[in-house]
Amino acid sequence: GGARRYPVSKKIPAGVVPVQAVASGGPAAGLKPLGSAPSNRPDYLLEVPSNWVRQAPKPMQLERFFIPDLPGVEANLSAFPGDTGGLWATVNRWRGQLGLSSLPAGLPVEELPGVTMRVLGGEEEVPTVALEGGGRAIRVVLYSRRDWSWFFKLEGPVKGVQGAEAV
Repeated sequence: GGARRYPVSKKIPAGVVPVQAVASGGPAAGLKPLGSAPSNRPDYLLEVPSNWVRQAPKPMQLERFFIPDLPGVEANLSAFPGDTGGLWATVNRWRGQLGLSSLPAGLPVEELPGVTMRVLGGEEEVPTVALEGGGRAIRVVLYSRRDWSWFFKLEGPVKGVQGAEAV
């Protein structure tokens, strides 16, 4: 189905994936529908601070933003069907992007360096990832819904990303 606008005060309908980015200091731009769902990907709504500047998404990204308060830092949203190979494979892909070595196979989630579980929106625990390497950093919130894996990712220079938090 196509994306629809839902006021912040309205309950988000079942089947629509809410995504929110919160930055300290500065108003949010409000919920905004961003694109229609191809095939079976659920619709999504994205709330970001009003000063974030939308950029053309890179391959495999649904949305991409430049964050003026954090030079060199960008935020992006991606969604893929299935589990993308699982958390271990996903974390190793991001480690590779930062020039870090791969983690050994079979590590339980609680032993994956940089991975913590946290409650998202008071509902359920989701993995969050914080990695640094080669002067760059990545912060990601992973969310699985309706057989899709959603990634809200901040990436850029360590100094810029350290003060940011993906929610």
